[in-house]
Amino acid sequence: MELDAALLLHLALGHVCLVYDFGSRNKKRGAPRALWYGLEFIRYALEKMWLDQRGRAYLRGHDAAAAFDSHVRGLSTSTERRLKYYRQYIPDGGLPEGVRLYGVYSATAHDMDFGFYRDIAIAFLSPGASVEECIAAKQAGESAAAGLVARGDTHAAAEELLGMRLFLGGLSHKEYCAWRDGGTNGMAEVP
Repeated sequence: MELDAALLLHLALGHVCLVYDFGSRNKKRGAPRALWYGLEFIRYALEKMWLDQRGRAYLRGHDAAAAFDSHVRGLSTSTERRLKYYRQYIPDGGLPEGVRLYGVYSATAHDMDFGFYRDIAIAFLSPGASVEECIAAKQAGESAAAGLVARGDTHAAAEELLGMRLFLGGLSHKEYCAWRDGGTNGMAEVP
C-alpha cells in the first residue's frame, strides 16, 4: 500500500527503476531482505495485476510462486484497486520485458549511525555545490564505465559506475547457484 506513486507510474511506463539499499543485516549473504524478497514480490504482484501473467517467482533460487499468489490474493481491496490504477499507463505495446524493478546494494560500516547519514545528506544537498562540480563528478564516473558498456557488460559497468552491487532477482535454482558461486561478474546469465 505504501509504494510511491511516482515509482508505480515509472514502472507502468516501462522504465527501469532501481531501489538502493545499504542496510543488510545479513553480512554473509549481503543482499538485504527488502531486495531479495520485497522487490521480488512487488515485481511479481504487479506483473500479475497489470499484465495478467504469472511471472517468475524465485527466492534464493527456490520457486515461490505459490506463496506469492497467496500474498496477492490476501491484498486488501483498496491496495489492489490502487495498484491496478496504474495499469492504464502501460504503453500500447505492453511491457515486453515485464516490470523492470531492480535492487542495488552495498555493505556499510555505518548502520544505525544516523548522524553520519545526516551529515552526508546536508553536504550533498547543500546549495554550495556548483552545477559544474556535479556534472564533472558524473562524467568521471561515466567514463570509467564506458569501456565496460562498450564490451556489453552492463552489470559490471553499473557496479563500476555506482560502486555498488546489483541484485538480480527472479532466478531459477540453477541460475541462483551460478550467481552465488561467482557467475559472470557475480551475476548469472538470465534467459
